[in-house]
Amino acid sequence: MSPFAKLTLVLVACAASARAEAPAPQPMVEWVVPALPTNKPQTPEQAEEGRRSGRKLPPPEVLKPALDPDLPAYRPSRKKLSGTFKGGASDVLTVIATRWFEAFRKYHPEVKLSIAPPYAGSVGAQELVKENLDFVFVSRELKPDDIAGFKAKFGYDPLSVPICGGSYRHFGALDAVVFFVHKDNPLQSLTFEQIDAIYSSTHHLSGKGAARWGDFGLPGEWAELPIRPYGIKPWNGFEEFVRQRALSKGSARGEWREGVSFEKVVFPMAKLVASDRAGIGYSGVAYLDAAVRVLPIAIAAGEAPVAPTYENVALAKYPLSRLVFFNVNKAPGKPLPPALDEFLRFVLSREGQEVVRDHGIYLPLRASQVQGGRVMLAAAPPAGAQGAMSKVAQSLLEKTLVEHPEAAHVVMHVTPPGRPDTDNEIIASNIGKIGKKADDDDLRILRTGQPETVVSKTGDRFSVSLPLFDSGRNTIGVVAIGLPYKPGDDKAALVRTAERIRDELRAQIPSAARFF
Repeated sequence: MSPFAKLTLVLVACAASARAEAPAPQPMVEWVVPALPTNKPQTPEQAEEGRRSGRKLPPPEVLKPALDPDLPAYRPSRKKLSGTFKGGASDVLTVIATRWFEAFRKYHPEVKLSIAPPYAGSVGAQELVKENLDFVFVSRELKPDDIAGFKAKFGYDPLSVPICGGSYRHFGALDAVVFFVHKDNPLQSLTFEQIDAIYSSTHHLSGKGAARWGDFGLPGEWAELPIRPYGIKPWNGFEEFVRQRALSKGSARGEWREGVSFEKVVFPMAKLVASDRAGIGYSGVAYLDAAVRVLPIAIAAGEAPVAPTYENVALAKYPLSRLVFFNVNKAPGKPLPPALDEFLRFVLSREGQEVVRDHGIYLPLRASQVQGGRVMLAAAPPAGAQGAMSKVAQSLLEKTLVEHPEAAHVVMHVTPPGRPDTDNEIIASNIGKIGKKADDDDLRILRTGQPETVVSKTGDRFSVSLPLFDSGRNTIGVVAIGLPYKPGDDKAALVRTAERIRDELRAQIPSAARFF
C-alpha cells in the first residue's frame, strides 16, 4: 500500500469580517494524499545526453495558471534591431529558451539569438566570466564561486534577471521547495525565523538556536524531544536556495550549523524524515515519496502561513517558490546591447509570459515580479525624472526586489550628507518619481521616527513608510515599501515585514555618502 503524505493547508474562512483589523488565526485543514512515486537520479549516460541535447522533460503540467491581468503588453521597439548573440543554458531550459527566441524573431527577424551545448548552468556561468558567451539561462541561483569569479574580473556582480517561475512539482525542473516533519508531529506551520533557528549557526533571522520541539511550543512528549534536522550537503541548488531565503539577511550569508544530517542528494530526504519522529527536512515537491507532514510557511512571526498549493505557488504567494534567471554582463549604470535589452523586455511582458504558460512546465511571473525585472534593466532615470538616480541605491533596490518578490514597490528617499532634510529626495524607485522632493509626510517621518501606513485607493496594496537608517543606525532618509493587501489582513504583521526588509537594506548601507 502506498504511503501517504499529509499536507497542512490554510483554510480561508469565507465568513470572516472584511473590516477586521487583526483576524484570529485561521483554522487548518489537513489533506492526506498518496505519496509520489520515487524519482531516481540521472544515470551518467542520461546526464551526458542532457549536456549534449538538453534534458528530456516530463509531460506538461495538467494545471495552467491564468496570466496576471496587470502584466504589461509587449510594445516592439520601432528601431531596426540586429546582431548575433550566443548563450548557454541549463539542460532543463533548452526548450523554453528556443521558444522565446522563435517568438521574439517574429518581431525582430534580424536579431540572431542561440544557445549551444554543453547545456549546464554552471558551465555557462563560467563561460560568461571568460566572455565566450553573451548570456546564460540558469535554472537556479548562481553559485557564490561563480559570482565571486565574475566580480573579481569585472568589479561588479553579473545581472541576474528573473524571467519565469520554477515549476510546481516537476522532477528536475525547479519545483517549489517544501519543509516537512514526521506525520505524527503536531507542528502546524513554520517561519523563516524557525528554520534559521533549527538549521543555522549564524542565526541572522532568529537571533538564537532551537534544540527541542518544545522551543516552538509543542507540548507533552514533544516538548523535550530533540529536533533532528536533515539537509542537503553544500553545494547544491536546493540548499543554496534555502540558505539564501531563510538563513541569510541582506549581505550577511547564513551558515549551516553542526549537527545537520547532510545527504549528498535530495532523493532520500522524505524517507529519512518519515522514519524519524524527531526529524525535519526539506526537498522539492517532486520528491515527496514518503509519509511526511508538509508545513505551510510564513516569512515572519505574525504573518499568515502559506501552504505550498499549486495556486499559492502559481500566484507567487508561497515564500519558497523558485525562479529561473537570465544572467548577463551589465555594468552598473550602462545599458545592455539594444537587442538583448529588447529581448528581455519581450520576455518580461504578457506575450513573453504566454510562452511560459504554453510550455506547460514552468510558471509565468506575476506583474510585480516583472516590474522588478524591468527596473533591473534601467541604466538611467525614467523619462521625465526630475533628479538623478543613484546607481548604487538603485542597484541595492533591484536586489531587494528580487530577494523579496512580496514587495510590490520600494522607494528610497535620502538626504545628501551635509544638507537639510528639505533636500531629501527620491534617489531609487521601481515606480518612477526619481528626484521628487520630500513632502510633509516624509519630513514628519524623518523628524519623529514613526512609521506611517496607507491602504491604496484600489484597496489591494498596503504601503509602509519607515525611517531609513545606515548600518550605524543613523537616520538618512525614508523608505516606502508596498505589500499586497486585502481587507482583514493583519496590518501589524505587514508593518513587521516592511521593517524586516528595511533592516536588510540598513545592513548594506555604511552611510548616505555611499549613494552620492
